[in-house]
Amino acid sequence: MDSFNYCVQCNPEENWLELEFRSENDEPIDGLLVTITNQSTPSTTYTQTTSSGKVLFGKIAAGEWRASVSQASLLTEVEKYASRKEGQESPVKKRAAEELDAADKDTKQYRYTTIGDFWDEAPEDEFLQEQHKGIDVNASAEKAGFRLSHNQTYVFEIKALRSYMPVIIDTDEFSLVNSYTFALLSQLAYASDEFGIPDGENPSLKEGGIDFIIKQLKQGNRPQYCASSKETWLLREIPYSKHLEYKFYNDKLIGCEGYILSNNDIAIIGVRGTQTYFGNEEIVKLADKNTTKPIKVLNPVAFRIIEGLDGVRAFLQSPGYQDIISDLDVSQIPILELDNTYVHKGFYQYARGLWIPLSDDIVKYHSDKKIYICGHSLGGAGALVISALIQKNYKPNSLRLFTYGMPRTGTHSFVAKFNNIIHYRHVNNHDLVPQIPFKWMNTNSKKESNDPLSLKILKGTSPLLYVADSLFNRVTDDDNDNYHHHGNLVQLLTYSIEKHQPKNIKQVLLTPHQTHIKSMTFMINKQDDSFILADSLRKEHVDINGYASTIIDSGLDHRMSEYIPNLKSQLNILLNDCLSNTYKESSDELEYTEANLKKAYHQLSHELAASLSIPYHVGEAKRLSLRLEQGITNKIILNLQRTKKELSSLINNPSQLPRESLLFGDKNDISTVIKEQLQ
Repeated sequence: MDSFNYCVQCNPEENWLELEFRSENDEPIDGLLVTITNQSTPSTTYTQTTSSGKVLFGKIAAGEWRASVSQASLLTEVEKYASRKEGQESPVKKRAAEELDAADKDTKQYRYTTIGDFWDEAPEDEFLQEQHKGIDVNASAEKAGFRLSHNQTYVFEIKALRSYMPVIIDTDEFSLVNSYTFALLSQLAYASDEFGIPDGENPSLKEGGIDFIIKQLKQGNRPQYCASSKETWLLREIPYSKHLEYKFYNDKLIGCEGYILSNNDIAIIGVRGTQTYFGNEEIVKLADKNTTKPIKVLNPVAFRIIEGLDGVRAFLQSPGYQDIISDLDVSQIPILELDNTYVHKGFYQYARGLWIPLSDDIVKYHSDKKIYICGHSLGGAGALVISALIQKNYKPNSLRLFTYGMPRTGTHSFVAKFNNIIHYRHVNNHDLVPQIPFKWMNTNSKKESNDPLSLKILKGTSPLLYVADSLFNRVTDDDNDNYHHHGNLVQLLTYSIEKHQPKNIKQVLLTPHQTHIKSMTFMINKQDDSFILADSLRKEHVDINGYASTIIDSGLDHRMSEYIPNLKSQLNILLNDCLSNTYKESSDELEYTEANLKKAYHQLSHELAASLSIPYHVGEAKRLSLRLEQGITNKIILNLQRTKKELSSLINNPSQLPRESLLFGDKNDISTVIKEQLQ
């Protein structure tokens, strides 16, 4: 029966039934295959497909009818329409109350419904059966469809069939939105499938677990947590069929964990770092020597990896640091499946434990998708190794990596081989983890000094320098294929008096397009990249801007509880067009720091001149130390001057680095959507 050729008002003696199917925003839903069935004679049915969201059945029997819609058309068509904004009045209900029915006599009958009120058969998807089941009070378990009466116009507002997923800007360019999103996803790797892992400050939360968060996203609800802490997710709405599923991976022998979130288009791999678990016996603890097998001990000095609950030890006896895993070997080993390029042995073995189960699923389900990988700290190192393995074995069309506080993972040969992997490496202020392993490190237990300590002292070497020299000899590299960082550096530099969350700190974002501030503690040359300098530099040299406890508190800079809010703050700065003010304030602070360093440089010159009167090896050792410190100071001054010059140029000509490109790369501006969610 053609509804367009039937006139209700022209046939007042005949019975009819008109149905309108609308989205939550009052858009007509076309393409629905609608069937009405007579309640008294179930064999009597009529079927039409919605056009302009309507079907009109004429010349029907009086009485009760049931309207059903084919499941396939429901699932295909309804998910195309966005949900209504929370708190907004239904435009469908308002319009229905103001319009007359097809007979132009009575007002239309409004009903709020779900796809479960209409499907002719329930889908196999149990989540849909539960979350979109029928809400009609007259629904029948035996008979599909919505119960209706003849000579009525029904307006059905159908609950949106939509889900959420994190906002990801599909670009190879730098995007601060992506930096923030993947910071959250890196933190999510610290959750198990069941709950968010406590971090010493926050309790174990079911709401922070991967399973709970994915279910929230599938339902179209906004998660309130990420792992152990409350966070603001940036989300975009998607059709339900594109919702994310997850799989959690846990290698208890090695102690590595991770996940894959995926739909038909993308796969997101998160690799857990070295944040400890407390009060959770179900999760492997990296600090548990019973489940974490030591790889190698340098006798008599054990090399302990640089991670800690609050940050880094890196041979520094700073209070509050707790080692998570010990005896990871920093030796550089050639990896056959990575074309014999050299990688940190401990990091490779950690990544390998996750790669074995991951690789099977990647080849089965994800090799043709866009792949995103992320991780924090040790998780960042593992994420880089896994990225290289994916690149080598599967050559995906798109592979993008985001890391936070990641240590050096491979040597020059590795970095050169896999330089085409898109990688944004984030460093927060004075986070020391990215400075290690030192460039020159390569464990070699056979390299022992033949001189005992007593002889070293007789030769004029202090006990402290003996220990340092002994350790250096055991871990130094003998060739030029040294440890090297991979990826594009994104640096957050703190210039305010306050340094840590939740206090009001001020930072400037230095993107891959800009010069970055070099570490005050470890420099780029082999002779400078030394832990000895960390305690020998005077206050002004360790202190970039009045921060006397740079090394001691560097562990705080390393935590995701610093990275995430700091990146969020930068988003707000860009969205509110405050970037020029930030550049100006940070430039002023750098100028102040430069002035202090110049004073320190001149003081070193005076001390160097005075040391000429000190005889023998004592004077020579002092002059060597002063010249070394003077050289480092000069490098830092030049580095500050370059950064200041760039910031000044951006202040005078903001178009050199447009706000939109910093936020979204080369994609469309969606500032309004992002800003609303951050409020």
